[in-house]
Amino acid sequence: ATAPSVAGSYGFQWQMVRVGSTNFGVVTPPKTITVGPQANDAAFGPIVIPSTVPAGRDFAVSLTVTNTGGTTWSTNDLFELVSQNPLTNMVWGVGRIAVPASVPPGQSFVFALTLTAPPTVGQYNCQWQMRQFGRGIFGTPSAGAVINVTAVGNAARFSRRSSRRT
Repeated sequence: ATAPSVAGSYGFQWQMVRVGSTNFGVVTPPKTITVGPQANDAAFGPIVIPSTVPAGRDFAVSLTVTNTGGTTWSTNDLFELVSQNPLTNMVWGVGRIAVPASVPPGQSFVFALTLTAPPTVGQYNCQWQMRQFGRGIFGTPSAGAVINVTAVGNAARFSRRSSRRT
């Protein structure tokens, strides 16, 4: 049997069944099984990711993550935010960011990141997930965002002026 994914108390009993027939035999005595929060778990809250960025330019991203597990996240215990789609890819110039402060269960942390757009125009996935290095990824990944990387326009405009003195 697999434990429920939501913490709580659950009733548990067994009885034999014959395929194509009815239940038979004695029902086991009821047992209450308490399921606690997963040791490591996370849920993403508000996320601010632009839909369009110029190729090769830096841009700001904000990701709010809540510690929904039973352990405190810290840098010393190697908790980090990692890029997904695929895992720890370097599309945005960085593949992982260490948790810079302790985040106890039930608390949220806002990752305010500066990412760099790829140099090539196109559509790219931007998705993140929590990981404890050496123990693996955990929690639900952030919603996937598709970012359109556009050509960089002229940063400066030149005008031609001529003046003649007579």
